[in-house]
Amino acid sequence: MNPHEECPDQDGRVVIDPAFKADSPARYARLRGFGPIHPAEFHLGLKGWVIVGHDWPGRR
Repeated sequence: MNPHEECPDQDGRVVIDPAFKADSPARYARLRGFGPIHPAEFHLGLKGWVIVGHDWPGRR
């Protein structure tokens, strides 16, 4: 399963745009379900990462 198949994406990146921000709590929760780190594209085409959680080895 593509971790970004339910999220707005472009070239494998989550697009952080006004539509994403308008529903950000739900979209961030959905991203957390797929993992803690996602490639993203921000305003003006800037590329980076969105961190939505953390994973500590051995933590439950």
